[in-house]
Amino acid sequence: MNAAANVNAVALQAVRLNASLGGVAVLHDVDLTIYAGRWTSIVGPNGAGKSTLLKALANLLPAQGEVRLCGQNVHALGRRQRAQRLSWLGQNETVADDLRVADVVMLGRLPHQNWLAGATPEDHAVVEQALRSTQAWEWRDRSLGQLAGGERQRVLLARALAVQAEVLLMDEPLVNLDPPHQADWLALVQALVARGKTVVSVLHEITMALQADDMVIMARGRVLHQGRSSDPATHTALSAVFDHRVAVHCLQGQWLALPVQVPVPAHATPIYEHTSEHTSEHSSNL
Repeated sequence: MNAAANVNAVALQAVRLNASLGGVAVLHDVDLTIYAGRWTSIVGPNGAGKSTLLKALANLLPAQGEVRLCGQNVHALGRRQRAQRLSWLGQNETVADDLRVADVVMLGRLPHQNWLAGATPEDHAVVEQALRSTQAWEWRDRSLGQLAGGERQRVLLARALAVQAEVLLMDEPLVNLDPPHQADWLALVQALVARGKTVVSVLHEITMALQADDMVIMARGRVLHQGRSSDPATHTALSAVFDHRVAVHCLQGQWLALPVQVPVPAHATPIYEHTSEHTSEHSSNL
């Protein structure tokens, strides 16, 4: 967390937020406060509504209730102003494969450019900085379609960074990233927060989520708990939402989430025995 940040300043707020997908209610009267200059992770089981909540906060899907960005109703802000202040990195984003990497990242500068105006020297400098920060600068002249999944994800992250928004929302940003680049992402987020930015990320990697300043725990479209990631009450709520199949431990000052094994009933047949029997039967029929 940025030590100089005012912990009482609110970056994003949801008030009685409801949302549906395909006619099915997904979010139910969600109240949520995201504090400025902090990293908040959102976790929960599959189907908890995490991604839907993030999209509703970004005003990317219709929702009932109110979302406030830095104290203002998002609908009261113009599209350009909203795009300058809030940046988005989504799951499985569709981007034309024939676009150059540098051009993809330059899309992040559109909210700052005048209509039909070309990119300025400042825009080019910001794009270079964003690509270098995600170790993607060397691919700047390659097409997006030439990149592997993890490389593509780093380019899309650079695009989100190029917006230079006050608030960054990231939905599963670690998809396709190998462990070294996950560590790079963690360092990048910590650096952004140190500069006063606000980061909100939906994560399945619980150990990574525990490195955030604050954690939001969801289930069945509702927020069950919100608190500091280091708080024992957060760890208790985290274990409970995953049916006590996750335990939080501290190792060398870092919080880790480890799976809890469930004892196998004595009468259960090991999987390998089923496989062995099937293989033997199959072999005898050859």
